[in-house]
Parts: sequence; C-alpha cells; structure tokens
Amino acid sequence: MSGVNLGNNISNKRNVTLKGTFNLEKLYNLFPYLEETNKRFASSKSNTKGKQKTKVKNVKAKKVKPFTQEVTLSADSGTVVTHNLKSKKFEINARTKGGNSYKIKYKVIDENKILIKTKDTASVKITIIPKIKQEGERSDFAKAMQYPARTLMMLRNVSVNYTNAYAMNLPGFMPEVGDIFGQNKVEGIMAPGLDFAFGLTDESYLRKAQERNWLLKNDSVSSQATTTAGEDLQIKATLEPVTDLKIDLNASWTRSKNRTIQFMYNGMPYSESGSFSMTTISIGTAFDIGDADNNYQSSAYDKFIENIETIRQRVESRYTGSKYPEGSTLAGQTYDPENGTVDKYSADVLIPAFLSAYTGSDASSASLDLFPKFLRMLPNWKIKYSGLSKLPFVEKYLKSVNLEHGYKSVYAVGSYSTYATYMEYTNGIGFVSNSTTDMPVPSSRFNIGSVSINESFSPLFGIDVTTNNNLTVGAKFIKSRVLNLSLTAIQLVETHTEEIAFNVGYKILNFKIFDWGKKANKSKETGGSDVNLRADFSFKNSTSLCRSIDLGTTQATSGNKSFNYSFTADYAYSKTMTFSFYFDRQKTIPLISASSYPTTTTDFGVSMKFSLTK
Repeated sequence: MSGVNLGNNISNKRNVTLKGTFNLEKLYNLFPYLEETNKRFASSKSNTKGKQKTKVKNVKAKKVKPFTQEVTLSADSGTVVTHNLKSKKFEINARTKGGNSYKIKYKVIDENKILIKTKDTASVKITIIPKIKQEGERSDFAKAMQYPARTLMMLRNVSVNYTNAYAMNLPGFMPEVGDIFGQNKVEGIMAPGLDFAFGLTDESYLRKAQERNWLLKNDSVSSQATTTAGEDLQIKATLEPVTDLKIDLNASWTRSKNRTIQFMYNGMPYSESGSFSMTTISIGTAFDIGDADNNYQSSAYDKFIENIETIRQRVESRYTGSKYPEGSTLAGQTYDPENGTVDKYSADVLIPAFLSAYTGSDASSASLDLFPKFLRMLPNWKIKYSGLSKLPFVEKYLKSVNLEHGYKSVYAVGSYSTYATYMEYTNGIGFVSNSTTDMPVPSSRFNIGSVSINESFSPLFGIDVTTNNNLTVGAKFIKSRVLNLSLTAIQLVETHTEEIAFNVGYKILNFKIFDWGKKANKSKETGGSDVNLRADFSFKNSTSLCRSIDLGTTQATSGNKSFNYSFTADYAYSKTMTFSFYFDRQKTIPLISASSYPTTTTDFGVSMKFSLTK
C-alpha cells in the first residue's frame, strides 16, 4: 500500500513492587510484660533446658527482720504461734536447745499466725523468714499468665511482596511523537499523554485514543495492539507457638495475561493467552490412591465424578433467562437448552468439580472460578522442632535432634487461550458457536488444555540426629503426587511417588595417612587431616495412573521401584589437595514389564583435586 501513512509505533511499560516486612516480636517488646515473657521463653544455646534468666530492672530487696521465738510443744494438741509478719509464704527453721535441727509440720492460719501440728513436749527455737516479693518481681499469677501470653504471640513476623507489571505496544498511532516525554500537542491536548508516558494506562487507553482519532482505522491494515499484564503476590509468616518449634507459612498467587487487541474493528475484539498458579491445600485426599487389587479405586476420584453433574447444573442455572448475543444465529432469543446446553466435559464444569473433590470443598457451594481470586489462596508450611535435645536424658547422648515436616500444594493452569467464536453476554457469561451446527452453546471465554495440582510432603516426616561424638544420622519419608486434568483428552493422570531415605555421616578427626610432603599442611601441628564419611540409602516407588473420565476406566501406565545406596569419603590432605572416593549403586524395577526392563547401574572411583588458588 504505497503512500499510506501507517502511523507510529509507541510502547510503554510499568512495574510496581510493594514490599513489607513486619517484625511483630519488636512490637510485642514495646510492652514490658510481653518483653519479659519473650525473654523468659527465648531459646538459648548456652542453657540446655531452654530456659533463660530474666533480668529484672531496678529490683530492690526489702529487708525484713525474721521472727524468732522459744516454743514448748504440746503432746495433746497443736500449738498456735503468732508471728505478725503479714505473709503466708515463708521458710521455717526449728532447732532444739542443743542446736540440732528439728522437723515440724505446720499449717498457715492467716498472714500472722501458723498452727504447729507436731505433737510433742519438746522445747524448740522457731525462726520464721518471710518471702517478701521484691520490687519489680511478678506475682505467681502474672508468671502463670506468661504461658498463654507467649502462645498468643506465636506470630513472630510477616512479609508481603506484591508485583504488578503491565506493558502495551500500540502500532498505528497517528500523531507525531514529541521530544519531551514523547509528547506533542494535538488540538490543545498532549498526545500520547503523560499517563501513557509514565505507564499509568490500561486497555481503556485504546478507547480514549480512538475517540480522539489518534489511531489508524483501516480495515485493510492489520494493526493489533498487544498488552502484557502480570500479578504476583507472595505472603510469608513465621509462627513459634512454643520454644524451639518454628512454623514457616507461605502463600502465593500468580497470573499472567497476554492480549492481542484489534482496535480497528468495532467492539475491539481481542484474544488472550496466559498462565495461572496458586497455593492451595489438598492434604485431605493425599493418601487416597488405592492399589491394583481394587483397580486403584479412589474415593476422591469417585467424588470428582459425582461432582460433575452438580457443577454442570449450577453452571446451567447461570444462563436461565439470558438472551443469545448479537452475532449469533439465535440473536435476541431467550436461552433454550434444547439448542445446546452446557457440556459436562467442558472446562467450566470439570475444573470446579476437580478442585472441589481434591481440595475437600462442597460441590454445591464451591467456587466456579477457573482462576480463583487471591483471597482464595491457602498457605503451605514448613515445620521444624529442635527442643528434644534439651531434655536431660537426651542431651546426655545427643548433641542435637531436629524433627521436620513440610507441605506444598499448588493449583496451576499451564496455559490457556480464548475461543475465536466467543460472544460475551454479561459478566463472563457467554456463548461459542458449535463447529458442527453453528448454534450458540454456553461457554466461558477460555479454552484451557489442562490444569494440575502438584502436591508434595518434603518430608512427611524427617529426623536428623547428631551424637556427642559427631556421628550424624538422618531419615526422611517423602511423598508427592501430581494430578493432571486434561480437558482435551478428558482424562485425569495421577503420578504418585513415595521415597524413604536414610543417611549416616561421621567425621574422623586428625586422620594421618602420609607424612611426606606435608610441610605446607596445617595439619602438621595436629598430626593429620579430617576424613568425612557419608553413606546414603533410599527406596523410591512411583506409579502413574490414567483415569478416563468419559469411559470410566483406570489403567496403570508407568512406574517403577528403585533402590539406591552410595558411599563417599573425602580426605583433605592439604589446603591444595583433596582425595575423594565414591561408590554408587542404583537398581530400578519397572511396574509394567512390557514397556521396560530392570536395570542396575554401579559407579565407583577415586578422584584427586589439586588447586593452585589459596
């Protein structure tokens, strides 16, 4: 098209990041009572019982004169002693005339009197020393209340990270671009505008630019605007319900959208693609897999199949009384299911039914959103406890004992696009043309190929122990599963993996092999170098199942059992030379022998590393 002015190509980009970290422990410590509570329950490495003495400021002891009196006991009844010390807490010492200690039993009557219950005829000298509360010292009740106060202060810190990114590329911009911020005056109005120059725009800018005749409008010229939008929200928090128990929570929500907008046509039709992910909790169905004997029957999968009709009816009800949109073969008519109803195998039905079944929500009230809002994200966690080593009978043999547990579950839409024949009705409710009959049928805008839930316990349970002679022992049970719902094949593929791992490590101090050539070796003074030994053992079992939703069949498609054990030894002969020995053996047995065969792999060797750098 020679001689046709195609205008300019303008683009902008913005990236807004908001970060916030809140140290709630510092906030608690603004209050003296809470600060004292935190110090009392603070974990201390130097105190094996995990207790730390609390410093009390400006404590002044009151000097109180003890009460002393010669008392002749009665053989028939108790003896009342009036001390007038105004205290119910004290220490009592009794001695005979010969100076020997004499044990007595007594009962507190009130703040000024006690009853000696010992029946005897002896004469004893009684000394009563009251326990006077020092200035600044908490009462017993106040000290007792520090336990629930510390529990209420379990939330120690919170961090929030939010990112919002947006970019627009706009061809066919007719006004000339100026020098300052790219601005030029067009009929007294700056073009493209300071909002565009600083990235403060969205798709509404296209309508504004079109109304001001800034855009090329030529049906024969394909000038498409493109936009890229992304949002990412990360929230982390740390909980410490008790000393040495730490819980790290994290939640995330991420969505990206890419749009191509044909602004030269009425209505500015557009196509969209993108991805989505969000943390969730599906732990209620994590151990539901079944086995080959019952054809891998799963109550969660059965619930999924049951949910399909419930969700389909709920989606169908959203179209009741609606009108077919303009541009369709039934434009203006009231929606009639006889012309084409909601497909029970569509993304609008299968995805909510899938999420409802595997996250444990009720299908009759579960959200129908294919891309849930960020308020629906749920936290995952990591738990660690290290307090066992502070128990007296444990610390006698072990230097440290750490218990851990971790959980992560993420719902993700790998990719999606929009239907080319989609016709909007209202608020995300619309229709697409049936490829066979050309009749409008209910459907959302988005064509989604697959969604997944990726869940892992890393680990489900783990323990690491270090003995007083530097022997380390660890064990972990790791479990994971991936649920992949294919909307094109109408099937659910489940991959389950379980792994048990053990490790043992030991350090031999000042081990001496060679004498020659060790002048540069610092270990000359100590007589040798350290040798690090480590052995690892693991067993892993993985299974993949393909569940056909429309056919109602389940088939194991792949999987294997693998055994692995390895051993390594490292010896730092000098600062520049290190010797290593390794041995690794792995054996794999396939679940389905027709597709593969057992394999065994063994690796071993010795290596020497020589470094010229210090």
